[in-house]
Amino acid sequence: SEHHLFTDGYLNQPLTFDTRTGEQRTAALDDGSRVSLNTDSHVTVKFARDEREVSLDRGEAIFDVAHDAARPFIVRAGDERIKALGTSFVVRRDGDRIRVTLLSGKVEVARMGERPRVLAVLAPGERVSATPDTVPVLDRPLLDSITAWRRGELRFRDTPLSEAVAEVNRYGRQRVIVNDARLASLPISGVFATDDPAEFAAAVAQLHGLRVRREGEGVLLTP
Repeated sequence: SEHHLFTDGYLNQPLTFDTRTGEQRTAALDDGSRVSLNTDSHVTVKFARDEREVSLDRGEAIFDVAHDAARPFIVRAGDERIKALGTSFVVRRDGDRIRVTLLSGKVEVARMGERPRVLAVLAPGERVSATPDTVPVLDRPLLDSITAWRRGELRFRDTPLSEAVAEVNRYGRQRVIVNDARLASLPISGVFATDDPAEFAAAVAQLHGLRVRREGEGVLLTP
């Protein structure tokens, strides 16, 4: 569903926009930009005369930014500051870990603090991953996988089972549980619905010859 966030001209009180676990929503800002929030996410929007600022307090969002050279569009996530003029990009925040993926246009990712510094200037298709204590890592992920959640999908290609399960469990419908460390590295490929963890578990079990059984409110995968 799409909602409109109006900012009362330029000088406004911050507006907040969030999603519950398993929910996805899109907000149309009054500058023509759009923010699409993934599961369990929260943003704060504040526009001024010379800058458009959005803070990603938690979760993940796709930003489709309307071009306005006089008012750069800034996304703050933890210590990171992402600056765009007219572009489309994804920001994901997991605690202190920030990932920025550029879909089109150009963005600058900087780290704030006593001595702000630029971490990366991304080209389309590039992603930078950063935490406060590590060197930023630049890679080129499969963009269709990065944005699949906007279509209600999860796309994996040779993804370790432990990582795939963590992604499935972000959506909170029903938890998939893997307690056996021997299963963690099993490769998972395919397209799965964000709202059907039981079907994901059944497909993985069939692919790798595993068993599935109910475990409280979840489903347990075992050898």
